[in-house]
Amino acid sequence: MSETAATNVQSDNGQVNPVQGLMVLLGVLGLGVLIWYFANQPAALDRSVLGTRGFAHYANDRYVAENPDKKSAQKFQFFEGLPLTKKDEISLRILPLYDPDIFSFSRRTQNAKDDLSSEIRSIGRRGLRRKIQNIPTLVVLPKWRYGSLRQERFHPEFLIDPADHRLPFRDSSKLGAPEVRHGADVFLTEQPKITGENVPPSLNISRDLALYAPQTISGGFPSFDSCSSEIELKGETLLARCEWASTATQFWLLTDPDLLNNHGAWHGDNAAFVYDLALALAGEGKIIVDATPIDIIARNNNAERDNRNRSFSDLFRFFEYPFSYFWIALACLVMFTLWHAQRRYGAAEVDKDSESRLPNKATVIDANVTILRATPGTDVPLAQQHIRQRMDGLGAEILGSSRKRGAEGEAQLLASISRKNKALGDKMQKTLSALDTQQLATGGSSGLFKNLNQFEKLIDEVRHEFGRSSNARS
Repeated sequence: MSETAATNVQSDNGQVNPVQGLMVLLGVLGLGVLIWYFANQPAALDRSVLGTRGFAHYANDRYVAENPDKKSAQKFQFFEGLPLTKKDEISLRILPLYDPDIFSFSRRTQNAKDDLSSEIRSIGRRGLRRKIQNIPTLVVLPKWRYGSLRQERFHPEFLIDPADHRLPFRDSSKLGAPEVRHGADVFLTEQPKITGENVPPSLNISRDLALYAPQTISGGFPSFDSCSSEIELKGETLLARCEWASTATQFWLLTDPDLLNNHGAWHGDNAAFVYDLALALAGEGKIIVDATPIDIIARNNNAERDNRNRSFSDLFRFFEYPFSYFWIALACLVMFTLWHAQRRYGAAEVDKDSESRLPNKATVIDANVTILRATPGTDVPLAQQHIRQRMDGLGAEILGSSRKRGAEGEAQLLASISRKNKALGDKMQKTLSALDTQQLATGGSSGLFKNLNQFEKLIDEVRHEFGRSSNARS
């Protein structure tokens, strides 16, 4: 089997076909590139350590368990755009941000290392403003850089620099927000404290929050009059009530995303704290964890049709797991199909010695039969010429271009066949003897064609014995 595979990229003269070899090389390289590409792709953001899909499932399951009479109602929903949800059905939107500065354009290329990029999912200022204006919103500030997503680990160097933040409220008009702070690079366990008047007093605040390098804003907002500190952690603001820039629209601002992302929600009472907070801030409607960068709900309020603004970036979702396996399989199938098509229907093979095109076996036989029938008295010379051509072609295929020619080449070929299969070598020798000139001269046309037919069958057997395929191009 291995010998057969090794000879598939060889031409009939024993040399490697450069076109076929190049196609095999390109196929291997293409497959390697695909494997490398998909192996180095980070996990989908919403399912990664920085995503919030897990919290949405946890919160909804807990709500159903605590309210068995409302099993049919989905209180918490991870919202990706479908199924469509009407505005009046939602009482609170939890909006995690993955861009520390929504006032500027993309900065993914500003860092020499891609892992240190602070923008993971871009959201425009206009889109964020529409979201806040349409539905009561709990905005969650970003904390981690792209490296945490790709490497699925947390390290102090992956913390977003406070200078990269530009807070999404009225008084934050300059790049850099020194009011954003990170605690020590250790896990801190502490109970929060209600300091404002806007949080419902019924909120259960007796929760042990466990945060790594907790991200907060300086308490009291000394330089801002558009925000009020509502919940603090060790004297620093953890939850604030703010006004949107240039409008009077108010929203909630949660400073540390580790309270609800897939990595940090399960430390301490983090997930339970956000669950209680969301219920306290929301009304009777649904609570959605919004994973869309544009405002979709406002566009679907009065109609069932989907008017969402899609971009080409949405198509990349079809190249993520598990669709990546489909694309790998399709690429392999295409490369194999092209290789097989070139192998089966490629250009006619050329004799390197005479630079003339070699006719296939069927053409040679048909031509010889026509000549034999049309030219009485020339059967023996034509038959001998045909036998010499066939044996020479078989020798070139099996022994290669360095073989001997003429009678010595025929003897060399027969010796090689006998070493491979002695019975087959004896049959070939016997048939060639039957086709000897003297015997052909006395055997008549019937003996000639019978022996020629046997000779062609033995040619196919020899090719098969040496791992060469017998096809129309042989």
